[in-house]
Amino acid sequence: MSEMGGPYAAVELASFMSVSKGYMGECGLRGGWMELVNMEPAVQANLYKCISAMLCPSVLGQTAVDCVVSVRVGLAVNPMSHVDKVLNRNTVSLHVFFIAI
Repeated sequence: MSEMGGPYAAVELASFMSVSKGYMGECGLRGGWMELVNMEPAVQANLYKCISAMLCPSVLGQTAVDCVVSVRVGLAVNPMSHVDKVLNRNTVSLHVFFIAI
């Protein structure tokens, strides 16, 4: 948002991602992450305190989050291996499918 300049650069944004309710059939896994942008430090600290006190994903949930994040980061940083190419092709297929519906 900071790249958009103007009034958008100062907007407070909280973004949440969960592997608990995904479209790939991973329902039931408990894990996720959030990103806070331009959040007031006191609000951010209280939010982290509240959320971390009540969340404790299982090892399986943490593994699912790692897989989602690692695939996205891996595709951006490392050259594509055969597995990466298959995952990329499947991701594109899913994107085309969801756009169509």
